Amino acid sequence: MKKVNTYKIIISCGSLVGFIWVLFLFFLNTSIISQAVVQLDGVDLVITIILIRIAILLGSTIYMFYKWFKQEEQYISDIPFLFAMFFLLLTFGKSIDLFFDLTFTYFSEALNLFVIKLRFFIIVFTVFSLIYLSLKMILYWLSLKNRFRKLKDEDYQNKANFLILIFITVIEIIAIVITPDTDTISVVLPAVVIPSLVVIIWLFAFAHKNKRLSQVNSLVLMIGFTLYLISQIIRPVLLRIFGEVATYLNLAEIIDLVIFAVIFLGFYMEAKYVSV
Repeated sequence: MKKVNTYKIIISCGSLVGFIWVLFLFFLNTSIISQAVVQLDGVDLVITIILIRIAILLGSTIYMFYKWFKQEEQYISDIPFLFAMFFLLLTFGKSIDLFFDLTFTYFSEALNLFVIKLRFFIIVFTVFSLIYLSLKMILYWLSLKNRFRKLKDEDYQNKANFLILIFITVIEIIAIVITPDTDTISVVLPAVVIPSLVVIIWLFAFAHKNKRLSQVNSLVLMIGFTLYLISQIIRPVLLRIFGEVATYLNLAEIIDLVIFAVIFLGFYMEAKYVSV
């Protein structure tokens, strides 16, 4: 069996298992979700916006996997694959967001904490691929300096990248696991997401300045992820103003919908420095 077919089977089976698991989660709580749809004001718009976002993310996933499979050779370190995994995991993450928005009013604090932690675990692995790529760029940049000559060795650079990535991931997972309640975990989210987004923004700024990552438009992606970082910072402010109600959820999801439309364009468009 060709390597490409093996990849297709693994990705298809893994995605199918994930989607079945999400559907099963919704199915187990059908009565609660039905009650939420009837009782919560503005929930229809929340559902519509999140479903649109899921559709955009799923389309982005399929598009990036399509680009990856069109290559003559496929490697899991390839940029289209890394971006495809980012979008795929983000799709699952938004599904959990929808589940939480429909059930948090009816669940106990312990159950809500469990769902939030599950979402946070998905966030950690969602940014995993882009952090890997960012670290790769950072180590490449450092390898150009005489002080870090060891990094010119590709094997050494890959080992360093892997160890740093594992260290970051383990620290984030430990922080999520030991968080005791829903109030504390609202502080953990920025601590997990914001540093990751800063590194990702640096990645696309570096790529644009040095005319790298020609398969995507680094400038548009830098703008998109900067807007996403800003949205993550102002979310707690909006939550304080409106509370966990449909108005807040709708506003937050609309902002993110616009932002991810920009990010999708960045992945779809090639860099202007690519010769046509």
